[in-house]
Order: sequence, then structure tokens, then C-alpha cells
Amino acid sequence: MVLFQVGQLYVWYNPAYSSTVIGTQGYITQAINAAVFIGVTYWTLNAMYFAAAAGSVAIGLNDPRVWPDLFGAWGDSYTVRRFWG
Repeated sequence: MVLFQVGQLYVWYNPAYSSTVIGTQGYITQAINAAVFIGVTYWTLNAMYFAAAAGSVAIGLNDPRVWPDLFGAWGDSYTVRRFWG
């Protein structure tokens, strides 16, 4: 949760995200910006998914086995095909 908040603050206060000019920062900083943005998006989608799963299981609509991990296990993505599949 702390990493999510730090990532959101980084995206919020970084001028690269509000600028219309692409490439105003160095390559390393651009890579960091992209990784943080992807991470924040990943954490947001997971949080919404897990909240829906917890609510559904708590009120008895579904069993926990109906709600597998949203993106699967990272260990299963050892090839490009398995990563996208």
C-alpha cells in the first residue's frame, strides 16, 4: 500500500506526466516513469479486483476458487507466449 501511494505521488508531482512534450527527460528517467506508471496501474486494477472478490465471497455469492489472481502468477511468465497468454 505504501508503494502504491508513493507511486501515485510520483506520478502526480512529476512534470513529465503533465507535459505535452515527450522526451523532455533522460532515457533512464523515462524508463523509471514508465515503470512507475505501469506499477500504479497494475496495483489499481488488482485493488479493484480484490475488493470485488472479497465482497462477493463475503456475502456468499461465489467461492474463493471462482476468483483466481487477476494477472496470474509471475513465475508462469518465463516465455513471451506465456506472458501474453
